[in-house]
Amino acid sequence: MELFQQYQYYHRCLFWDKSSENIWICRRVGKNIAAFENQVFSLEVYAKKSGWESAVVGIKFMDSGYNEIDATYKSITSSSYQVYQLSAKAPAGTAYVQALGWKNDGYGTATYDGFCFQKWEVPSPICAGESCELSPSWGKYVWAMDDSGASNNWKDFDLGGLILCNNGDGTLGLKGNIINGHDSDWSPGLAIPCGAQDGWYIDLTLSDKQSWSEFQGNYVQHAGCDANHVNWDYWQASGTLTGTGCNAGRTITVHSSSTGYRAQIGWGGNSQSCDFGISTWFRATENGAPVQADLYAHLDAACYADMLPEDCTNGVDDDEDGLVDCYDSDCAPQLLQNQSFENTGNTVFNTTFEGSPAAALPKNSSILPNWFMDYGCGYNCYDSYWIDDTADQVNNPNGDYFLWLPGSSYCARQSISVDMDKCYEITFTAAAWSVPSPQSAATIAFEAFGGGIDDNGNLLGIFETELPASPSWNQLNWKTVTFLWSPPATATTSFFISQNNGSTTAKGVVVDQILIKEICCAGGGIPRNFL
Repeated sequence: MELFQQYQYYHRCLFWDKSSENIWICRRVGKNIAAFENQVFSLEVYAKKSGWESAVVGIKFMDSGYNEIDATYKSITSSSYQVYQLSAKAPAGTAYVQALGWKNDGYGTATYDGFCFQKWEVPSPICAGESCELSPSWGKYVWAMDDSGASNNWKDFDLGGLILCNNGDGTLGLKGNIINGHDSDWSPGLAIPCGAQDGWYIDLTLSDKQSWSEFQGNYVQHAGCDANHVNWDYWQASGTLTGTGCNAGRTITVHSSSTGYRAQIGWGGNSQSCDFGISTWFRATENGAPVQADLYAHLDAACYADMLPEDCTNGVDDDEDGLVDCYDSDCAPQLLQNQSFENTGNTVFNTTFEGSPAAALPKNSSILPNWFMDYGCGYNCYDSYWIDDTADQVNNPNGDYFLWLPGSSYCARQSISVDMDKCYEITFTAAAWSVPSPQSAATIAFEAFGGGIDDNGNLLGIFETELPASPSWNQLNWKTVTFLWSPPATATTSFFISQNNGSTTAKGVVVDQILIKEICCAGGGIPRNFL
C-alpha cells in the first residue's frame, strides 16, 4: 500500500443548523484533492450525531469543473462516537476527489473528528486477449462474502475494477478488485470490515463451458424474465482471492461454484434483473475453513460474444464470427513455439551481422529458445545468426527479431506432433540474403523427419520455393507464402527449415516467421508433398 497523503483533522468539526429566520449554518466540511480515473481512495473518520436528520461521511469525485460525477457515502447512525470506514474508485472524468462530512437541514448536530484519507494502491488486472468490463447489477456492489463461518455475517463489496478476459485456451479469466467491504443490509448478522481498506484481488478461471442441455442443473433467474436460462452459458469457476489493504496476507481458495450451480452468463444471468450479466455462488475455503461468496454483475452482451471461445466439435458458430469449428482460427493453435523468434530468454546479442546486433548460433546449439541448429556441414561450419532489430534498421515485418541461415544443409528444427491425413496450413515469411555478395535468388525448403515420417530413411521434402534477390540489408525482399501439408503418419516429428541451395552463388536466407496450424481438409484431403 502506497501512502498518498494522510489528512487528519484532530480538532472536532461541529455541524449545526439554526432554523430561526431560515438561516442555515455550516452543513458540510471537505477538502478537494487532485485525482485521476481508476485511483482508489479510502477514508476513516470518527463521527456522531444528534437529531433525526440524515448525516453522512463520504468520498466524492468531481470533474474539472467541480461537478459531482460519483460518490460513496456511509450514514452516521450513533449519538456517540463511532468509527466509519469506506473506500471508492475514481470513475472516468475524475479531476478531483473530496473526503467530506454532510448533514441535512434541521435542529440536530453532526460531529466529525480525525479524518484519515488515503490513496490506496491495488493490483491492476492483466489480460493478453480480449476483455470485457463488469458493472454492478445492484447499487455499487458486485460481490458478497461471509468469511466468519457463521453463515449470517455477510459483507457486500463494491466494484473496484473487474474484467472478464479471454485466456486464449478456451477458458475465461475473471480478474480484478473488490473494495469497500461493508455490512450488508440484507443479512441479519453484523459484519465488521477489517478497516477502511477492506478489499480483495480476484483471480478466477471459468472453464468447461456447457449449454443448458449439457448442464441441466440449478440456476437463479430474476422474477419476470423470460425463460432465458435455456440460452445461458454455464461455466465452472475456480481460483483465488488474495487479500488487499487490511486483508493483506490472506488467501481464499475458490474450489468451484456451489454444488449444483455454475457461473451463469446470459440475458437475466445476473439474477438481479433481466439484463445481460453473470452471477454465481462459490464453494470456497480459507485455511480449510468454509467461506461463502457470491458474484452478481452486468456484462456487455456484444463484448462477451466477441470473446467467446469457439467449441471446435459441436458444429455451431459459438463466437459468432461466421466460422464454425475447424474453420475458426480459435480451433487452430500454433504448433511451433517461438515461431517469430521473439522469445529471447536470457540471450545476450553480443556480436553483429551486417551491422545489426546479433547472437551467433553455432552447429548443434539451442541458444534460440525452442529451436535446434542442425547443420550438415561437417566440422568447418559457419554460424547462423539471430538478428536483434529493436532499433528498426531492417524492414522485417514481424516483431524485432529474425533468423539468418548461411546456405545449403544449414537447418533450424523443432519437434511438432501431427496426425495422419489431417490438414495443416504452413505460412512463412522469408527473404534471400547472401553473405558474401553478390546477392542472388535462393530457394527455401521445408522438410520433416522422425516418428515414422521420412523418405526412405531421408528427410521428407514438404515444400520449397524460390525467393528473389534482395536489394539491400535494410530493404530485404520479403515474401510471405502459405502451403498445405497432410502428414503420411501420426507422429511427433522434427520440422526443418533450410536453404535448398541449387545455385552456387546463393549463400543464405533470412526467416522472420513460421506458423503451422491444423485446418479443415477440403475435398477429402490434400496431397502430402508439394515439391
